[in-house]
Amino acid sequence: MSVWPIAVPGLSREQLARQIEAIVERLPANALAQIRIAGEIHRDAFAGMRLRERVHTLRPDVIVQLSYRGIDFVAATERTAPASDSPPPVSPFAEVAGAGKRIHSATPTNLGALPVRRGVYAMYDGGGTLLYVGKAANLRSRTRAHVQDPRGTNFFNGWTTQIARVEAILVERDEEALEIESKLIRALRPPFNWIGT
Repeated sequence: MSVWPIAVPGLSREQLARQIEAIVERLPANALAQIRIAGEIHRDAFAGMRLRERVHTLRPDVIVQLSYRGIDFVAATERTAPASDSPPPVSPFAEVAGAGKRIHSATPTNLGALPVRRGVYAMYDGGGTLLYVGKAANLRSRTRAHVQDPRGTNFFNGWTTQIARVEAILVERDEEALEIESKLIRALRPPFNWIGT
């Protein structure tokens, strides 16, 4: 069975359907796959989409399970606007870490540009959606571990293949790293961090 994670923040209903269809079209004949959907979305967002029916119509030879375990349902008033309606993304570190912190940036191919120091990092997809926030004693080593092992270690197996950019800041103490990481996770609710951590 292959596993395909999708982060829903910023996606319209049609964009989500197109992403699912693109995954299904790429599956080999008679495949068994699971699509794991994660992130914040309105409770009625899937109403009337008939995703299972669309998948079966598109590829009756494959078996695809849609998993919504990673979804955090929110009230309509809490939803964030789709990425296309939003202003350009601002680093989550700008507000939490203060003006004195330098923000280091890298792509999955040049993670060697990140310092070999303690810090907090944020991972984004190609559209600028924040996917994950973490802390590390060695930023370079930890971010490389994410990128080099696309299987991941939790329910969102494979999410790291979506990483297009990494931002990081340095901190002096583990307590500071934990505090910044926790603030960012609670405030921004990245889809591949377990909510409530």
